[in-house]
Amino acid sequence: MSEKRKCNKYNYFDIFLLKVEILYLNFINIFFFFFFFLKKK
Repeated sequence: MSEKRKCNKYNYFDIFLLKVEILYLNFINIFFFFFFFLKKK
């Protein structure tokens, strides 16, 4: 039982990290988009 719980806990942690990573990548993409857009102007 405890092993399953441990695995589940790590699974939730992985999902959390994945969401953070996606947000981080989106932020970088938006930043670069604005950077190049302003550079073009």
